[in-house]
Amino acid sequence: MAHDVIPIAGAFVAGLDAGLLYNEFPLMGGRLVPPGDELLSTLYAKKEDHSDLWWRNIFENPTTVQFDHRLLVRIVNRIH
Repeated sequence: MAHDVIPIAGAFVAGLDAGLLYNEFPLMGGRLVPPGDELLSTLYAKKEDHSDLWWRNIFENPTTVQFDHRLLVRIVNRIH
C-alpha cells in the first residue's frame, strides 16, 4: 500500500519537470534539504492572505514536489 504513493508522487515530478531542477541524488544543490524559501515559496500562493501556501507548494512547486517524492521513497524503503 505504501508503495502505491511513490508512483503518484513521481507523476507530479514528471509533470512539473521537477527532476530538471536538482538532478543529483541524494543531495539537492549540495544539501539534503533545499532552502526553505524554495520549499515554501510565496510565488505559488494565489490568495492574498497566503492561506493556500502549503497545499499549492505541495502540488505546484517543483522543488517541493521533488523533495516530497525523495522523502517518500526514503520513508517507504525504511518501512519495508
